[in-house]
Amino acid sequence: MFSRLFGFRSDPSEAMFQAEQMFSSNEDELPFSSYRMEAATDFTQTVLSSSTGMIRRENIYYQPTGEVIGHEVLLGNRDDAAPKNAALRSTQDELLLKNIVCSGEPPSKKLTFIRLEMESLHHPLLSDLNASKTVLAIQPDPNHADKLMSRCRELKSAGFRFALDDFTYSPGLYPLLGLAEYVRFNITRKSILDTGPHLLDMPRLSGKTLIARNIHDEEDRKAASRLSFRHFQGSLFEDTANIQQPTSGLRLMRIILLMNLVRNRAEFSAIEVALKNEGDIAGRLLKYLYASASGPEDIVTCISDALVHIGHDGFHRWLCVILFGSAENQDTLLENATLRGRLTELFGQRILPAEDCSPLFVTGMLSCADKLFNAPLSTVIGNFSLSPLVEQALLFNGGAYSKFLKLAIACTDQNEEQVRLLAKKCEISPELVNTLYVKALVWVNQIER
Repeated sequence: MFSRLFGFRSDPSEAMFQAEQMFSSNEDELPFSSYRMEAATDFTQTVLSSSTGMIRRENIYYQPTGEVIGHEVLLGNRDDAAPKNAALRSTQDELLLKNIVCSGEPPSKKLTFIRLEMESLHHPLLSDLNASKTVLAIQPDPNHADKLMSRCRELKSAGFRFALDDFTYSPGLYPLLGLAEYVRFNITRKSILDTGPHLLDMPRLSGKTLIARNIHDEEDRKAASRLSFRHFQGSLFEDTANIQQPTSGLRLMRIILLMNLVRNRAEFSAIEVALKNEGDIAGRLLKYLYASASGPEDIVTCISDALVHIGHDGFHRWLCVILFGSAENQDTLLENATLRGRLTELFGQRILPAEDCSPLFVTGMLSCADKLFNAPLSTVIGNFSLSPLVEQALLFNGGAYSKFLKLAIACTDQNEEQVRLLAKKCEISPELVNTLYVKALVWVNQIER
């Protein structure tokens, strides 16, 4: 489901450095002249004023199963038009690449789509990406097909994959079609009449994955489905209510009973006995602990050691992750809930005493429980043994945890205006929201591996 960064701004000194590099083509040149410095300053201000907003992730779904095959990382709000200035588009590409590289995102089974200008295919930061899980999306220019093909072959040999976006086929692009694995089109009720003929005229589509982008409502999805699209991307699928699948209520209730046992501080021996009848839960717990281990000393191989290692609060936290992960075909809900939980925790840790922070993660995750059980949150929460502070935040939007939960929800709901307002209330700058968001994404990707 994605996932977004808010209030992103390039550091002024860094932007100035970027501008200097763009205006200087030779290391042996004389230092900046006043004219060149003025030009660079103007360019920097353009970058800073045009590159604010959100960096976000947008998931790509295989509709028949609801599986998330990957996500696209984008710069700017959903409705933002691409800048007309070519230099600015290239600079935005660089900001995007820097954000991805600096996030230190670990290897994932899912693909990351990145849309770049053709000139950005030569950017040195590409060498820092996980090539085997990166899809470079480009809109090819037939007039530069030979040059583009040469560079794409080099990147393909390095492990990158390619998607072709919204292009009109011409014979000069025939070799490039053979190189690409994905073909993406913006689909709307207005564009559908043009897209059909494009597909009919396009050779080499056999074996390609067709992706319909910018699907915002059910009518868009139906229009794309009539053209045999099965992979979709857009705001329609960012609401988990649109992709819910039935859940196994009995399995979920067993996990809740375990959570309540742990929450009430039962003896570890009693918890271990309860887990002996829940082999799948014990196995998942060990898997998650292994994925999140920071070093060999954190790796545990048996439940008794795990309970001692993470304690009641840690076990309660992981049972909450297992709860959402036990729902059938609900990868997106698990991702959203864990992201929201981690964000709530990171935001609260900036202000609250350490001893008050343990329940923050569960607070964030359980704010998605209405989607998990397809029932009002007020009804669902009654099944859990929770502290008063958690219940106040979830049911009454009050208490010490409430403002951190609200900020996490605004982030995952991509509400930039609310993010700025709530970040101020939480005494967190937009830049720090960005940093904490990246940390949360990395953590979520670690446990999804």
